[in-house]
Amino acid sequence: MTRKRDTQTQMPPTKDFEIRHATKDDVPAIVALYNLSKLEGDVIFDVKIVGNIFERLQKHPNFHYYVSVADDRVVGTFMLLVMEKSARRDTPEGIVENITVHPKFQRQGIGKRMMRFAIEKCKEEGCSKLIFSTTDRNVRELRFFETLGFKRHGYGYVLDLNL
Repeated sequence: MTRKRDTQTQMPPTKDFEIRHATKDDVPAIVALYNLSKLEGDVIFDVKIVGNIFERLQKHPNFHYYVSVADDRVVGTFMLLVMEKSARRDTPEGIVENITVHPKFQRQGIGKRMMRFAIEKCKEEGCSKLIFSTTDRNVRELRFFETLGFKRHGYGYVLDLNL
């Protein structure tokens, strides 16, 4: 069964948007995106906490926080870490996290362009691969990454350290 797009809540298609490094001024918009998209389920993100984390992460030379901006509005975001691995003969790997597009701007190619941007950045850095992990419950997200050429690989395990 195909779902009908909700044209009432969908924003008009936007072709013009830029992807750029996020700044401290973008943090409130990033937090709003996280909360609106329920990035971590029922977790409510706080601007001050995310701002502090943002500042710490900006000091890491291989960590990049990006935003997609359309009409002076942050409509998407993602984080990219280029991780050095000595076991890979100095061939780095890219890890992309917290990929989020404002629900009203989804299905307009913004997420796809953000991921293509991340792929190109990883190629420029000489990465051997780009990694993204997710649960197997979000079928739409899994299909999205498969359309970009991502393949399921191995098994992932989590140890909750909040004992």
